[in-house]
Amino acid sequence: MKYSYEQRLIIVSRVKQGELIAHLSKEYHINKTQILAWVRMWDKYGRSGLEQQPHCRPTVKLKEEVVRLILEKGVPLSHVRIK
Repeated sequence: MKYSYEQRLIIVSRVKQGELIAHLSKEYHINKTQILAWVRMWDKYGRSGLEQQPHCRPTVKLKEEVVRLILEKGVPLSHVRIK
C-alpha cells in the first residue's frame, strides 16, 4: 500500500515527538521497519526524504555497489536503500 507524503510526514512527526514506533505501527497497520525507514530518510534528507522518488532502473555499476556493501561490508539492505 502506498502512503501519501502527508501520511508519512504525520507518522514521522509523531515518532519525533516521542511516540513509539510499535504503537504507530499497530495504529496505522504499517510494518515497524517501514516507519523506521521513513524516520531514517527524514534524518538524512529532511522533508525531501519523504517525497515520492521517481522510479529509475539501476545500472550494473549501482547493482555491484549494493552487493559489495552488503556482502563485503555487512551493511543491511535497509541502510543501503537509504543511501
